[in-house]
Amino acid sequence: MAERADALRRQVQEYEGKDLYIERRVRAKAETGREVEAWVYVGRSPSSGNPQLHEQQWSSADDPLFSGGLDGIFGIAKRHLETVRPMPADMKGFWDAFLPIQGLYLTLCTVLERYTALVFGPKLEPGKRLSRLQGDSATTAAVARADPPPIEVRDSRDPRKRARAPGQSSIGAWYQVRSNLSHRGKAAFTDFELVERSIVGLHDTLRHLLASQLPLTDTGQRSFAGEDRMLRATYWQSRGAERV
Repeated sequence: MAERADALRRQVQEYEGKDLYIERRVRAKAETGREVEAWVYVGRSPSSGNPQLHEQQWSSADDPLFSGGLDGIFGIAKRHLETVRPMPADMKGFWDAFLPIQGLYLTLCTVLERYTALVFGPKLEPGKRLSRLQGDSATTAAVARADPPPIEVRDSRDPRKRARAPGQSSIGAWYQVRSNLSHRGKAAFTDFELVERSIVGLHDTLRHLLASQLPLTDTGQRSFAGEDRMLRATYWQSRGAERV
């Protein structure tokens, strides 16, 4: 038992790192009322952050980005696909149509980053977390189930590098779209279709991935990743002429 406890403690130490928390040994009261010794993690500088009181048990399924946040992204993206026509190169009011989906996509990538931080720990830098996620079998299965619209994107820092979705490099391709939007490589009219397709692909993949990994009931999984919560059908109905 002691060896298992030490192994778990080392695993938590590796996951959490040393920047956010201080490890302390305390006396705690179990549900039975018996006092036990326990290791706890105390915020290193709570007054410098934005601590909030949370008195009930927390689960990753309760994370607001995975519930309300993803539902909000779904609703806004669906309305966009249903009301904004495919973007021709000379469309008047381009930026009025493009800026909302650009912001929406950056928020969707925040959901992706949040998931990788919970799975691999905040200590690991984002690029390495995404690389691990991309090679994970659950991610591969989620991409296959989502059957996303195809994209090809080049690195704005080195156009010789490119990534495609669907496939093994899907997560990297969708994140490269995010990086190009945030930094260099804005291609305006070309990016409109690329961002639309990336929203659909990443959103639907994340729903399948989260449904398989979060502690949800069978009913919860079906609700979270049901066909009525996917963007793919709406995309092809509104952009069907573009399908290859």
